[in-house]
Amino acid sequence: MGGDLIAQMRVSGKLLEKDTKTAIPFANIGIENTTIGSLSDADGTFSIEIPEAFENRELLFSALGYQPKYFNVSTLAESKYIQVYLDSKVFELDPITLIPEKAVKRKSVTLGNGKSLLLSGQLAYDSIYAGSAIALRIDKKLHPDLPYLQKVALFIAGNKSPEFKVRLRFMAVDQENGGAPGKDLIEDQIIEYSNMRKGWLNFKLPRAYHLDQDSFYVVFEWILEKKDRQYIAETYETYLRDYPDRVVYDTLQIEGKDVVDIQIGKILAGTLFGTTHSKSDLKNHPTYYRNNSFGSWVRSGSALSAKVEIGNYPADL
Repeated sequence: MGGDLIAQMRVSGKLLEKDTKTAIPFANIGIENTTIGSLSDADGTFSIEIPEAFENRELLFSALGYQPKYFNVSTLAESKYIQVYLDSKVFELDPITLIPEKAVKRKSVTLGNGKSLLLSGQLAYDSIYAGSAIALRIDKKLHPDLPYLQKVALFIAGNKSPEFKVRLRFMAVDQENGGAPGKDLIEDQIIEYSNMRKGWLNFKLPRAYHLDQDSFYVVFEWILEKKDRQYIAETYETYLRDYPDRVVYDTLQIEGKDVVDIQIGKILAGTLFGTTHSKSDLKNHPTYYRNNSFGSWVRSGSALSAKVEIGNYPADL
């Protein structure tokens, strides 16, 4: 294909479930470990721009609960609109253990970063790409007898949207990638809708979850449709340009690398996830973020304010 064609290439279409032909909302779309990544909208439609440099790479379509599908970018160059069908995964549900009330005493513990600072947070905004997420490592080595997830909460430092959406995920610790988030441990779609302005956002778990891993990541993904991304990006880009003196660029060294943490003491648009910035928080609560679907995970200069309760019994749903 000609370079000019690829340089101007925009892949648009709709993501559908193969069996029912129903739309798949908020699926991750992109090229792994690059800046190219987005989400499908609520109706399953998507549009993503791909530069010439990625002509020989594969575009990945993935949704929780479905088999992923890859397409070579060069084969999509002449397609103005495509329909992508994903097959559902078949799951074997974890067995539920019934614990007699008098036989075992119920125990639970809350892990994570329970501290929060109003207007100290992290925001995702990009007019073109989407799928940004932030992940907090949960270490449960001291609690091997508490395998069940009970509750999950994320601190919202501020919100300027009439309603926002956050997807909850659980990911393994990828030791081959420096301990960054790896594969999904739970394939259920867990999305919380809220109009709260600030405070702790509690997630409703649809069923009992059992995690045997000593450590894992609790991940929160900004679910922003195309119109939302454009509005937020334009608002913040204007502010950064017009008021550079009101923006704090704090450079920290984490694991020998310089990490730039951009702080704006004002909410203009979108939803900020709460963070804290003390040295002890950064050490005790490793946090990673990515800027788009399938983008590389980067160590954050702040610690996410989120907490997970685990116990020795299935959650009361």
